[in-house]
Amino acid sequence: MEGGCRALYLGPELPLELRDLRTLTWVKAVAIEPLDEGLRESARLIREGLYDCVAFTSPRGPLLLRGFLQGWPSGPRPLCVGPGTARAFSEAFGLRCYMPRTYTTGSLASLALELNCRSLLTLRSEQGDDELEAAVRASANVHRVNIYRERVLANLIPTGFNVVIASSALIAEAACQRLKDTVDLVIAMGPKAARRAKELCPEATVIEPQEHSFKAVREALAMSGCS
Repeated sequence: MEGGCRALYLGPELPLELRDLRTLTWVKAVAIEPLDEGLRESARLIREGLYDCVAFTSPRGPLLLRGFLQGWPSGPRPLCVGPGTARAFSEAFGLRCYMPRTYTTGSLASLALELNCRSLLTLRSEQGDDELEAAVRASANVHRVNIYRERVLANLIPTGFNVVIASSALIAEAACQRLKDTVDLVIAMGPKAARRAKELCPEATVIEPQEHSFKAVREALAMSGCS
């Protein structure tokens, strides 16, 4: 990359796949606020076996839930959107979960249909859209519980970076509002983050890796001269 690579990641935790990149700076500019009422309700619904499938759309879901649910019961089938979420579920409950072939909420909805989930509990961020629920609702009884909220700490976002990793539409929006005059490249994890980056960083190149994982993000960084 001309002028050198100065990459920025703003997520609440630094993924294992990105930890040894010399050109990457991690700033914890996203605060995760657990919603205890939603977590208690989710734990109760899972313990009582009221839903035959439970969907997680981020690693934070199972890690927050384990403080309210002591062990995963035998009935509900856990569905995880991607490998990071699957690792978090395994860490929290010592079990494997079902995972779609491509790591999007749309693919997670397709997986729920393939598994013939007649009732689906979705554990979500308060900021998440309803794509997953809408895609499954015609075929299953769907109940969504918000178990955490995400808050971007915009004042913590530093300037002077020309590459941004946008792991969500929320991060894409905050980063582009702060850095749109200096960002040349946005690597977006998923179509929603990519759309938001294209809207708010119109001068930047936006890359959406085919696989929505931090492994694919690392490969995209390397291809762009960032390592």
